[in-house]
Formats: sequence, C-alpha cells, structure tokens
Amino acid sequence: MKSHPNPDVPARPTITVVGVGGAGVNSVAHLHDSGLPGVTLVAIDSSNQSLARLSTSRHASVQRVLLASRTRGLGAGRDAVMGALAARADSDAILAALGQPDIVFLVAGVAGGTGGGASPVIAALAKETGALVVGCAVLPFGFEPPRRHEAAAVARAALAEACDAWLVLDNRKAVDVAGKAIGLDGALRVADDVLRQAVQGLAEMVGDQGTIDVDLPAVRAVLTGAGRACVALGACCRRRSSAWPARDAMRAALESPLCDMRGLAHAKGVLLQISGGVGLCIDDAAAAVALLETRVPATCRVLVGVACREGLGGSAQVMLLGTGLCTSAVSTEADTDIARGASAASGTMLPAPLSWSSALDSRTRPAAEHAPAAERPNVGRSEGRRDNVPEPAHHGAAFRAVS
Repeated sequence: MKSHPNPDVPARPTITVVGVGGAGVNSVAHLHDSGLPGVTLVAIDSSNQSLARLSTSRHASVQRVLLASRTRGLGAGRDAVMGALAARADSDAILAALGQPDIVFLVAGVAGGTGGGASPVIAALAKETGALVVGCAVLPFGFEPPRRHEAAAVARAALAEACDAWLVLDNRKAVDVAGKAIGLDGALRVADDVLRQAVQGLAEMVGDQGTIDVDLPAVRAVLTGAGRACVALGACCRRRSSAWPARDAMRAALESPLCDMRGLAHAKGVLLQISGGVGLCIDDAAAAVALLETRVPATCRVLVGVACREGLGGSAQVMLLGTGLCTSAVSTEADTDIARGASAASGTMLPAPLSWSSALDSRTRPAAEHAPAAERPNVGRSEGRRDNVPEPAHHGAAFRAVS
C-alpha cells in the first residue's frame, strides 16, 4: 500500500514511462525532448553506449539503469536469454529506479536482446510494486531480417503475459503514414508521439487537472488484467474552423492508420480523454462520446475525462485507449502482420510465428526445475518473492526456438 507523507495534501497518481533496450531508450529520449511534465522517465539497457546519450545535463531528470552484472555494459548481443538474465541479476537496481508508481508504461523494441528479453522481467518487477503495467511492444521495420520479426512475435507474447494491458507500436505503419521518403529518426518519432500523447492523455485524465477527471481506482478497474489494447489519437486543428472539433477529432481517431480500430467492436473498456480550448462545447464532447459508442459493444465500460486548455483555442484532441480486445482474433491478426513483415524481408511466405507457450521446449524444463538451488539464477532480493517473474530457462527455450 502506497503511503504519502502529508495526508493534508492531495496526492496525484504517479505515472512512469520505462524504456527498455535501445529502442526503449530512444523513445524515452524523444519523450523527454518533447516534454512530459509530471511523468517520471526511466531508461534501462545493458549497453552503456546506448545510455550515454542520456548522460548530458539536459537529460538529468531521466533515471538510468545499466544492466551490467552479466553484460559488463557491452549489451546483450541480440540474445534475449542474456537480456532476461541481465534484468534478473540487476533487479534491485530496477526496483530502486521504479520506486512506487501507480501506472507504468513500459516501451521496448521486442526484436532486440535487451528489449525482447528484459522487458517481461521488468514488467513483472513493476507489478510487484503494485503498479498497473501497460506494455508497448515496438515492432521492427519491414526491411529487417525475418528472424527479427519472428523473435519479436515470441517476445511480444512474453511481454503480454507479464503486463496488465499491452499494445503494439508498429514502425511499418509509422513509415506508411509518414511517407516512404521520411528519415529513420522521423519514422521513429511518429510512433513515439503516439506513446507521448497516450501517456499525456492518461496523465490529464487522472491528474486532477481537467474539467472532468477520472479517479485512479476507476482506471485500475478498466486496465487491470485487460490484455490486448489499442490506442488512437485524433485532432481537429483550428484552421479547419469546425463547429464540432471534438467530434471531428474522435472521427479522426477512429480512422487512425496507425492502429487497427476494428478491435473496438470487442472492447470491454475504453479510456477516453477529450482536450479542447476554453470554449469547448458540452454538446460537442457529447457528440464525440456518442460517435465512439457506435463502435463499441453496449457492455463496454467507457470512462471519459475532459480537459480545457487555453493553448488549444478552437482545436480539440482525443486520446482513446481500448482494452480487453478479442484476444484470439486480434492476436492472430498481429501475428499475421509480423509474419508478413518477415516474408517481405525474405521474399517468401513464412508461417505465423510460434506463440509464447508453444515455443517453450519442454525438454529443458525438468533440468531447470530439478537443478540444485545454487545453480538456479536468483531473481530478487529475497527467496520466494519472484514467482511471477518469467524464468530465464523458459526465456531460453522460447527464444532458442526462433534463433
């Protein structure tokens, strides 16, 4: 249970964004440069070279954790097993950096060694602190080798098991939206901006700063054990001179090319944040909610937050986070997309990647389970309190299946 030193001062929910691996560190750097007031940023990697970009005084507020006990700070060598073991070996440092957050967004490039291997372990550690954990799996670009896409599918499944809710940030869709001629850094920033606005929207929703706020227990009820999620952003700029900017922003979000919103038809819950200028009309906000309700089941729980910001003038923005999507249909679609990406890179059609459970090699389990205690990797600060942290032997079997 979280305690607050001064009960007379109302405490705001704390939100932490954790970037794991090279892609995660890059995302944290972009988020810092874009500005996320009131949000704690943590960068975790096994490569000292990767974390060095955050060593300047400008990034002093970003907490850095180097997983060096097993890697000596030289990286995991794209080995997800090493990434998982490195996170377990430095779990104390990870927990110290996390503190006691209420909500954790964990972003990682799941095709990498540290991002793919360490992120499920770190997600499980974050849940031990009592936080809600939303995993953001960054998929590789279409031009990357097939094995990277296959590894991403397995790692994404492992991350999903460790988080309350999880969603995909697909770099291939970012390229499609931004245009083929965009630079690599520009494409990465497209996906990072989706994450930034999702975090900012949730912070406004629970941060007691808006006209209509949603309390943390209600958000917990929607996000806890929610499974597959989707996030979409929409904006209606003032230059369009729309009489219904919030409704038009909602329409843009529902038609977002960065995320397949068809899964909303099976959503169990939606967090919706509407931001507009001081002249935001109640009828306009109601029209935006009504438009969303045409896309979700009647049983879907919709939580709505509304914030008015002077800087928006006649514009409006919406952020919606749909949760509890139809797991089998959406997961199959995601796996097919990854298989297509691998196929495009190899020029041949590959079967859908193995799921996390089917990738486990049962032949390695007895050896790990019956090994002497001294030979088993220690996961934590004390015995018996890491049962929910993925075992490195399982990571090894799973990732070796696609290596």
